Amino acid sequence: MHFIYLDESGDPGLKNSPTNYYILAGFSLHHSDWHAFDERIQSFRKQMEHEFGFSADKELHTSEFLGSGFRIGGINRPVRLRIAQKLVGLLAESPEIRVFAWAIRKTTFHPLATISAHAMGDLHEWISSQIIYKPNTCEHQSFYIVHDETSNPPFKTTIRPLTLVGRPSCHPSQDGHFIQIADFIAYVVKQRLAPRTHARACELQDLCDGLAPVSLGWRILT
Repeated sequence: MHFIYLDESGDPGLKNSPTNYYILAGFSLHHSDWHAFDERIQSFRKQMEHEFGFSADKELHTSEFLGSGFRIGGINRPVRLRIAQKLVGLLAESPEIRVFAWAIRKTTFHPLATISAHAMGDLHEWISSQIIYKPNTCEHQSFYIVHDETSNPPFKTTIRPLTLVGRPSCHPSQDGHFIQIADFIAYVVKQRLAPRTHARACELQDLCDGLAPVSLGWRILT
């Protein structure tokens, strides 16, 4: 079985919203690789604490971490960018994962329902056709979705395929590294589509290009 970890960037609201795009993004991880990847992420966090002073226990909330503030958590902006670049490198060198994103410009009706339907359909297709990596020893073609806790979660009205196990569940990002990784992916994709001034100055819009070795692409919906 594949775990699908997802988070959003922007919001699905159409009125009085500060964002033009709503983005749902994340990564897949087969259950047989879960512990090895978890250990790699924990090791990375401990290394970043040792090298740069970013606590391994502190939540990586990317919009804040890569925001315009000069010092966040005692770490200046250039060092925070180095940490982000190192994380991109780690993900790009993790063949057991696949990363993906869906983005919709909020000129359409019901962007949340639209993006949820497309995401569910793509995940079903990728799992069924084994586009998403699967060990040869596993005979099951199924997936389980975990997304960040939110008041307006995706997939509430989405038709569930037979390959989906149970219902998508919510998990607070502060309690787990994997939702924070999904948040990171969603943020860097957003900076590619709609970078802010400081993002252009820091070249944040180029970060998501480094994920190409493990990416299934960024799908732009209309």
